[in-house]
Amino acid sequence: MKASISTVTVLVALALPFFTESASTVPFVRVVSQGLKDDAIIVSEVSAPKPGWVAVHVENDGEPGEVIGVVPVPAGPSSFLSIRLDLARVAARLVAVLHEDEGKKGAFEFPGPDAAITSPAGPVTSRFVLAGCRGAVNCDIGLPLSPLEAAFQ
Repeated sequence: MKASISTVTVLVALALPFFTESASTVPFVRVVSQGLKDDAIIVSEVSAPKPGWVAVHVENDGEPGEVIGVVPVPAGPSSFLSIRLDLARVAARLVAVLHEDEGKKGAFEFPGPDAAITSPAGPVTSRFVLAGCRGAVNCDIGLPLSPLEAAFQ
């Protein structure tokens, strides 16, 4: 019985780093639907396998289109990152995409060497909606104002 317990302990000890490392390096990006604040949106969470970028793209026929904002991200997990958007090109339906930093380090080069990071399911993305856009920002897609937004109109 003692040999069986030792064998199980050794197997668990050998497997634990594998599971811990792979869980922490799974790339993802998460952005929730939100309104603009100071011309920016907030990326809730991101996990990058190496330093890279989160780029906000206008959704074009269900796919990421032109880039309207970008922020660098370090390797590993990050949260609550602010991305300033180009208000002249903003739309209501947006896609946050995790990109590599493969070209000139510290310079976002897309299209080019800073391609989207992919997983078995495809590019690492998070689709979201700019809720309640009003005024000069042309992103009204017919969404009703929330009670809180309506209180401030």
